[in-house]
Amino acid sequence: MGEAGYAGPGGGNVPILFDNVMWDYINRLDCNLLDAPHPEQPTPTVQAWPNPAQDVWVIQSEYPIEKTTLYAFDGHLCDFKVAAGAHQVEIDAAGLSAGVYVLVVQTKTGVEKMRLIKW
Repeated sequence: MGEAGYAGPGGGNVPILFDNVMWDYINRLDCNLLDAPHPEQPTPTVQAWPNPAQDVWVIQSEYPIEKTTLYAFDGHLCDFKVAAGAHQVEIDAAGLSAGVYVLVVQTKTGVEKMRLIKW
C-alpha cells in the first residue's frame, strides 16, 4: 500500500491510503484525452457523399460491402441493396422526402451506421 496526504483544515496533514486496486486504476487513467485513441470509437471505414444530398449518395468502403440498408428517421425501410463485394454503391435519393435517414452498411469486418441528410 502507498500513502499520500494533503493539508486538511487547520494546516495539518491528513493521511490518505491507496490500495493496489486504486493505484492500478489511477495508473490506467488517460491524462491527455484530446490525443488519446478511443477504442470504443474505431476509425470509420465507410464514407458517404454528398451529405446532404438531393439526388444520390455515393457510399464507399475500404472493405467490400455486403449490403446497405437505408431507414427513414422514424424507422421505416426506404432502400435495401445487396452489394456482393463492391467497394462503392450508389443510393438513389431523388424519390425520397427531405429529412434525416440512417444508413447501415454491412461489410465483412462489421457494421457501420451513419446519418444521411436529404434536402
